[in-house]
Amino acid sequence: MSNLFKLSECLLSAVLTEKSTGLSTTSRYVFKVADWANKIQIRQAIETFFVGRKVLAVNTLNASRKKKRLMGRKTSFRKPYKKAYVTVVGEPIDFMGDAVSHV
Repeated sequence: MSNLFKLSECLLSAVLTEKSTGLSTTSRYVFKVADWANKIQIRQAIETFFVGRKVLAVNTLNASRKKKRLMGRKTSFRKPYKKAYVTVVGEPIDFMGDAVSHV
């Protein structure tokens, strides 16, 4: 498996919430990442796919599963996932069309 293919599977999606857009004014961005990804791989993926940015810091956390109410008394759980808070130096990241196509 090539290194570029593994890096493309490292970043799953950007988290676009009210809190994450507020953090983007201070050059911090939030990404949902693969469970197996470590900080070094996340840093390499950001610097590869968002050209012209340098990653200053990567903080990761495992978001636990949350209870979800279904119709009536039934309950289930949302899947746990891993998030990365990435501090970037350079141009701000525009999620609407800034990423390099890696397909």
